[in-house]
Amino acid sequence: ATISDSTAVSNLLHGISAGPSSVVSRCTANSNTSSGISAGLGSVLTDDPASSNSGAGISVAGQGTIRNCTAVSNQTGFLTGPGSTIVSSGAHTNTQDGIVASSNTIVRECTATFNGGVGIRADVNARVVDSVASSNTTDGIQVSSACTVMGNTSSSNGNGGVGAGIHVTANN
Repeated sequence: ATISDSTAVSNLLHGISAGPSSVVSRCTANSNTSSGISAGLGSVLTDDPASSNSGAGISVAGQGTIRNCTAVSNQTGFLTGPGSTIVSSGAHTNTQDGIVASSNTIVRECTATFNGGVGIRADVNARVVDSVASSNTTDGIQVSSACTVMGNTSSSNGNGGVGAGIHVTANN
């Protein structure tokens, strides 16, 4: 399915729920009681702002792409399934983590600031490249095993009392 130039506000569950291989572009999702935008396997989300949703601002199942999107004041900013890519997107003032990237995901040129948990959290074999994480409550960037963290800036994190700029949680 292709969904574009649409707005979803104050819905009981997801603002926009798109199936596998969907394209969601220039859509806005605000104040929904679950995720703002949720898309299936292999979907592409572009230029979509999501704010004040009770779940994730924007989530995509595996092998999806999130590009030029913003997630502000949601429970979690972005959630990706395995093998996804999130690029040139921003997660700000979410109550929990800003970006949660599953295994084998690429996070590139993203910004995560003032989130209530970790700015950017990445699982096994993920890559976090050329991104910025600042003023998050715990870690700026937190990765698991076999991850690549390169060209990032992490500053003023741990304002909740404990946190590292870049934190590796497992052995390679």
